[in-house]
Amino acid sequence: MPAVSRVLINGAGPAGLSAAISLNRLGVEAHVLEKTPDQWVLGSELLLSAPSLRSLASLGVTDAVLQRSVPISDLVLHAPDDSVVATVPLMQLDPELPPSVGITRQALHDALRDAASAAGVPIDYGVSVEAIKADGDGAVVTSTDGRRETYDLVVAADGVASRVRQLAFGAAADPEYVGQCVWRARVPRRGDAGLHGWNGEKANAGIITVSADTAYLFCLQSLPTAPRIEPENYPRLLREELSEFDEGVIGWTRDQLEESENIHFSPMWAGVLPLPWHRGPTVLIGDAVHPTTPHIGYGAGLAIEDGIVLADEIDRATGREVALTQFGQRRHERCRMVVEGGIQISKWQQDGQDHSREQALLTHEIWDALAERP
Repeated sequence: MPAVSRVLINGAGPAGLSAAISLNRLGVEAHVLEKTPDQWVLGSELLLSAPSLRSLASLGVTDAVLQRSVPISDLVLHAPDDSVVATVPLMQLDPELPPSVGITRQALHDALRDAASAAGVPIDYGVSVEAIKADGDGAVVTSTDGRRETYDLVVAADGVASRVRQLAFGAAADPEYVGQCVWRARVPRRGDAGLHGWNGEKANAGIITVSADTAYLFCLQSLPTAPRIEPENYPRLLREELSEFDEGVIGWTRDQLEESENIHFSPMWAGVLPLPWHRGPTVLIGDAVHPTTPHIGYGAGLAIEDGIVLADEIDRATGREVALTQFGQRRHERCRMVVEGGIQISKWQQDGQDHSREQALLTHEIWDALAERP
């Protein structure tokens, strides 16, 4: 019998929906709250690598993901003039699945949401946790729509600015700005599907294909403080950041940047909380506990794994405290490896030196470790 029977999950991202699907399979009543008022997802592209596809297969959503994505087999690295510096094959763990896929965050959300809804998991949009009060062996949760209900467990899956983390752990647990920001822009697809990267004198840029006609440009920018930029300035500032690419794919793509609604700008916040990852009836998962930079390309992968592993430990343990303790112990080192690896690469990219060899070696080391099951 599972260690809990009624769970509230705050956040309908990859972590929250994976947890909801996994807990529902155990017969646990899982209820999801999502503060955004509709099913639209803020964000852009994702690379789902082989370990992520393995996790999604265990959730039964692989077919839905493959229908909404583009298979990618290699990482191709370019000089600013578009010449190929290196082609790196991406690992493949299952011969029936591609090594990786490019997909939009919206498409991944749709696949996970449809699976959760089909299983009967209620998802309330435009609602989130307002307050949590421990009550015996559980918690009384007040939501932003005024409801008060009792749960055995509250799962914080509400991202880097987690409200539930702040309620349970305080502001001291908030992640830190790493000194870089990421630009992402939806652009027309050009050429074959793939994951491509360019290292310029000033900017580190890349393109990932996500559909038959769409790709995403991404660009990392080093800034000493996390700025607030008005969206109407996005096209001009991103074009300036890519100004050194006078020709080739990045130059052509830069010149397509016109509409601010197709561009996203985000400062990078990262860190991993020390154990324990739970306090009383509350546990943190996903970006609420280990937000990472995009350098390793596995933030969503860690989030999906968290939801699956949390349900597994709840199924195996004799009680809630044991389950949550074992969950944190099982996840901490894997998540620390990805988070700290991304922070290290970010630091290398900010110091003005050529660390391409060190970055490649560290990335391969982490990718090899991720091939092991969580």
